[in-house]
Amino acid sequence: MTGRVLISGKRAFAAQGLKQLLEKSGWAVEEASALGELPDGRFDAIVNFGLPREGGVEAAIEDVRRLAEFAALRGARRFIQISSLSVYDFSLTEVDASTPIDESPFKGPYSARKVAQDKFLESLKRPFEVTFIRPGVVVAEDGSTRTGGIWMRLFGRFGILLGSSSTPLVEAGRGELHEAIADELSRATPSKTVLVGRNTTKAEFAKRRFGAHALPLPRAITCAMARLLLPKGRAMQVRGLFFRPRLVADS
Repeated sequence: MTGRVLISGKRAFAAQGLKQLLEKSGWAVEEASALGELPDGRFDAIVNFGLPREGGVEAAIEDVRRLAEFAALRGARRFIQISSLSVYDFSLTEVDASTPIDESPFKGPYSARKVAQDKFLESLKRPFEVTFIRPGVVVAEDGSTRTGGIWMRLFGRFGILLGSSSTPLVEAGRGELHEAIADELSRATPSKTVLVGRNTTKAEFAKRRFGAHALPLPRAITCAMARLLLPKGRAMQVRGLFFRPRLVADS
């Protein structure tokens, strides 16, 4: 399958470079920003990275709602939602493509917005097929990535690991994510959910990617202090720093 595809959320870190890859595969590619102006004409597919910076869950739902309406009006057959592994319950030890998303009200802001978008698309009556692609922590070809939720730098390469020395983490190369998107767009029969990444730990990831000398947090003490001092939602988010599911092999 080729044709005309819209990439929404073009400024997202994970989206950089996808346009060039799809164009090499024969797609005509247009781009838009989250909640930004949408182009004219017919489209065969939508790829959505969009997550508005302001407005919280409501803005996230509004953005994916208008994209779904746009897809239906413009004749799109495919809608690929770039989700995240953070939509799953962090108390699970493993996840695969059949694992349901976690609808807990205690998700962090990023995860809560991704969950809201996914739930909206799952419940929608639509004339197009939806595929959820859920990567782990996205890493660019040069090793650059976001550090949120992994480590907090104090000075130089020294910092605090936001987890214990054994806290699991799933890493996804940006090129690997883009290949998964291109592969899914080429399929005659779309997948429902695709997980992208490989298992590692926060400590190993911080050392390899950032050259970080990170002091791990003591899980029991940190979680106990969070329960005593923080509201329930924030305490659950602190607990989530230590409990992360790993991908089941061959998922």
